[in-house]
Amino acid sequence: MRSGYALLMILACLLGGPCLLAWSWFARGKRNLLAGIEEVPLAGTQPGRTVGVSGVADAPAPIASPVTKTPCVFYEKQVDVQAMDGPDLDDARNAAVLALTVAGSMAWVRESVDHAGGFFLMDGGAKAFVFPRGAQVRIGSENQNSAKEPGLGRTRRITERFIPQGRTVCVIGRAHSVGEALQKIREDASMDPETLEKLRSAGPIPCFFDDGGGTFILADMAFPDLRADAAESVDSLFWAGLAMIGMGLFIAAAYVFGLV
Repeated sequence: MRSGYALLMILACLLGGPCLLAWSWFARGKRNLLAGIEEVPLAGTQPGRTVGVSGVADAPAPIASPVTKTPCVFYEKQVDVQAMDGPDLDDARNAAVLALTVAGSMAWVRESVDHAGGFFLMDGGAKAFVFPRGAQVRIGSENQNSAKEPGLGRTRRITERFIPQGRTVCVIGRAHSVGEALQKIREDASMDPETLEKLRSAGPIPCFFDDGGGTFILADMAFPDLRADAAESVDSLFWAGLAMIGMGLFIAAAYVFGLV
């Protein structure tokens, strides 16, 4: 291993390891938050309490995701812009140039994040309505589409995350009335008329939306699975951070003794 690359690896490990440990600390907070939230069936949901509910997503009129045009009940669209391109890896002659290459490849700046859709949550004979705009979205799969803008020297990347019709999902938040949900949805012109009409005629069902005053999370898995996933993430990040620090110290020792 050349000394320049060894120094870069030492720097990456000794910076990245503590970052992963810090990330695991924040993830631990989310795990503890989920552990303190009560899971209730849709039929037992009471207004005003922050709870976790699970069910099957169903929209009267599915919408199309922005990248793959897949029918779905909800999507999150994230637009990032890359304003610069790093030097080619083939031209990297030393650690400094390689560092610029890595930095250039990561120079994505978030331009916007948007959401669209709303759906009913079905659990046996019980029903709720979810208006996800403003939610913390936990969706495992994503698709991307990148295109270079002519004459501007930058690349725009669109990332979609969506929930297909019939997917089991969970929502964490406070339940509200249909009237409160309709008042909130009036601020969103993208909601299709058929879904709105179904909501108006649904009767007194619980509705979940971002009320600005508490936790609101949407995930493409049942609530027990979300809890288990959060716990596993904490452990994985913690041990990965320790492993990176250990590797950095090992390479540093090898560098000092002239082995690399």
